[in-house]
Amino acid sequence: MERDELLDPHLAVPLLVEHPRPLQPPCPRDHAPRPRPYLHTSGPHTRRRGQLTETRRAVFLDRDGTLNIERDLVQTPDDLELIPGTVDALRLLADAGFALVVVTNQSARARGFISEAELDAVHASLRATLEESSVELTDIVYCPHHPTVGEPPLRADCECRKPEPGLITSAAAEHHLDLSRSWLVGDAARDIEAGRRAGVQTLLVETGKGAEERSAFAPSMVVADIKAAAERIIALG
Repeated sequence: MERDELLDPHLAVPLLVEHPRPLQPPCPRDHAPRPRPYLHTSGPHTRRRGQLTETRRAVFLDRDGTLNIERDLVQTPDDLELIPGTVDALRLLADAGFALVVVTNQSARARGFISEAELDAVHASLRATLEESSVELTDIVYCPHHPTVGEPPLRADCECRKPEPGLITSAAAEHHLDLSRSWLVGDAARDIEAGRRAGVQTLLVETGKGAEERSAFAPSMVVADIKAAAERIIALG
């Protein structure tokens, strides 16, 4: 879950209701113009042999509150503390053949709390920590925008800021992922709604804001944490 106001304007309306918005002027390659969603990759991504002709199933993973302990701001690698069981959970999913894609709102960029270089360093540290345990992320994609704060192009009403599905659908197109066989795991209503809009199955974890937010809507599946989520996904095939 991103570091942002709890009362997000996109969540002040019922879930599953689409609201048309005016087109935004084109942004640079690493930002999300409408109608084409934004895809900003933190660090290198992997593409396995045969991926261009064969689709893979994936698990799309929220970051803050799902993989790492939630803080007001994760600005340096030292601020990133993985939730116990995260490495084991991701290894289970990778061994089962799932691509692992982190999809995270990071409006701290628009609000000037963190630079692109600082955010990339955090994500490089996350990759390195996982790779020490032989877990490789397919990609890390994030939305740097905020609809009302900051300066253009980071102040934008984009299609990548969850609950919009742009991060998921863009990553799926980039990595040839089969959304109909994929999952989204997150700790917030906006994560679950983004997954629903993208057409993937969803799981809410009770870490982060999950225990608090589950009472605000009706998620189809709720588990304790990312390890339990991995076990549930594998059990359901």
